[in-house]
Amino acid sequence: MANGLKPFPLESSNEEAVELIKALLGFETKISNVNLPNQGQMPQLPIGSIVETNCIFSSNQLKPVVSKPLPLGALGLVQQN
Repeated sequence: MANGLKPFPLESSNEEAVELIKALLGFETKISNVNLPNQGQMPQLPIGSIVETNCIFSSNQLKPVVSKPLPLGALGLVQQN
């Protein structure tokens, strides 16, 4: 294959990364979850802490989706003292 003597089969990928890259290139808009520094999308956690959050992938931008505040029971599980 490396010498071009045998064809290399091209197959579609089921990886979501392909769709996310296409969205960043402006071909579509996609919402997916990623780990990002908190920019206010989780209001009860410190700014800059890493949170898993939904984001909108679109033409040349990644925009976190702001969530509702966590219930107190769940907040106690994710906060570190």
